[in-house]
Amino acid sequence: MKLVTRNEKNVSCGTHHLQHHLETCPKKPPKEAKDAYDHKRDREMVSEVIIYHDLPFRYVEYEKVRQRDKYLNPECQPICRQTAAPDVYKRYEVEKEELKKVFARHTARVCFTSDLWTSRPNSMGYICLTAHFIDDGWNLQSKILAFCDLKPPHTGEEIANKILECMMEWG
Repeated sequence: MKLVTRNEKNVSCGTHHLQHHLETCPKKPPKEAKDAYDHKRDREMVSEVIIYHDLPFRYVEYEKVRQRDKYLNPECQPICRQTAAPDVYKRYEVEKEELKKVFARHTARVCFTSDLWTSRPNSMGYICLTAHFIDDGWNLQSKILAFCDLKPPHTGEEIANKILECMMEWG
């Protein structure tokens, strides 16, 4: 009696039928198309990261951050801190305009608090003006409207003038 091998029988016992099924199955989810690299969107996202995590502008120049960015997308174009700073400020301007619209629609009260402190080494004064209000969803909102320096003397009149100046800027 002679043993017959698969090759002699000309029988296919592989997994080709499974591969064919994967290609033609109607339930197979479609492949996600990867968006092309958008340098402008990347810069916006970097600004969000800097703001959200309270990072210094030099974050964009960290060696390991740049290596990771290049690894994730070889087309990534690194930026410097002198580019990151204006990007963050642009984001601030956009958010400021959005908050002005919120205040324009808001019909309830808004309370303001200010905080003033002096830096010891150089005797520079700083003031922070914050707005507090309840939004339409009954959530307490606290938004910093201004953070700026306050030149001496730190009299009540000077503080009031600075607060008024900040509030006039917000309309």
